[in-house]
Amino acid sequence: MEEDPCCRVVAHFDLDAFYAGCEREANPSVIGVPLGVAQYNPLGDLSEVGPEEIDRRLIVRPGRRGDQNGSLIAVSYEARACDVTRNMRVAEAVECCPSLRVVQVPVRHGKACLNIYRNASARVLSKLTEGLMDCALSKEASKNMLVEKASIDEIYVDLTSIVDEYMEQQQLSSHLCRMSMEHEHNAHWDRILNEFGAAESTIGGMDDSSTFRSADGLSKDELRRGSSLQLQHGLGSGSQRWWNRRLAGGWTEDEIRLAVGAGIASRARASVAEAFLVETNDKGKQPTYTLSAGISHNKTLAKLASGMRKPNSQTICCADTASLRKLFHPL
Repeated sequence: MEEDPCCRVVAHFDLDAFYAGCEREANPSVIGVPLGVAQYNPLGDLSEVGPEEIDRRLIVRPGRRGDQNGSLIAVSYEARACDVTRNMRVAEAVECCPSLRVVQVPVRHGKACLNIYRNASARVLSKLTEGLMDCALSKEASKNMLVEKASIDEIYVDLTSIVDEYMEQQQLSSHLCRMSMEHEHNAHWDRILNEFGAAESTIGGMDDSSTFRSADGLSKDELRRGSSLQLQHGLGSGSQRWWNRRLAGGWTEDEIRLAVGAGIASRARASVAEAFLVETNDKGKQPTYTLSAGISHNKTLAKLASGMRKPNSQTICCADTASLRKLFHPL
């Protein structure tokens, strides 16, 4: 007998402006300001520049206008708000945003040296995986969690084994909830929604597109390059109604499973932000890495969902026909 594909709970995690985050960890003075990371100029100075040479690699800042012929490979969200996008030439980006700081990637043997970013990726994604495993109710469930690295800054995680355990041990199945409708609250459910932060997740397709002028409508290329439309936050009225339903009798089994997965994802994302705080001169401790996430029943929908409300947020994508029709209707 084939397994119901909607029993799976898959999350896609995507680090927000990852290369910019790496540079902010190395140099906290560029936290909170428009920042771009530039590829080295192959026709310019190819002398070696180490990752620890912070001042030398900060090629554009107030009072310094260094080599502006390179192109941007990463753009912080503060810079995106000024309409700076990936693949822009540095000179063009500075015209859009005069306060922009630009860091050049390290250079070794006449080529870009990405070791600083690879090392950061390993540390951050390891912490994320650890945070997910910490949410499991048993070691067995955490061992059965499946992890697939998709790129230097994104990862897929099959949370099914962990979610299964919550459903069985904490009486979250729709059948058990219907049997106990006289109870107003389920303490485990309240913990998933509030302490874990599941209820901060947007529900794909449930909100009026005019509320979020459609980051949903951005093309794949626009999502990759970055857009100021991605900066809009908060839950729309449709998502709020989805979360405010009573557990007993108001939810399907599949929806409960996705909500549990969203709570686990939210808690793990928070653990990453907390683990990589750095001290700044004027803003106190600030996170250098944040993640966006998508939660659904398969990799394709999870990947689609993770890009809808970047940065530092997450979206659930339900796989039923009605939800998918609402989600894809603008297309």
